[in-house]
Amino acid sequence: MNDRQAIVHYNLACYWSLARNARLAVQYLEQAFELDPAYRDLVPVEHDFDPIREHPRFQELMTVIV
Repeated sequence: MNDRQAIVHYNLACYWSLARNARLAVQYLEQAFELDPAYRDLVPVEHDFDPIREHPRFQELMTVIV
């Protein structure tokens, strides 16, 4: 896996969210944002994050001002 590709981290975040593992989903999503902040704009319409949308760590990550 090429760690420098934001899409890989974003997709892993989606998969972990669907598995209801908020800790890993947020971890990978944060890495995706660090590699390419534009991925932040995709999250509001990404249904894969619905299982963890109310989780405090997810909400905290999404309210960070960049």
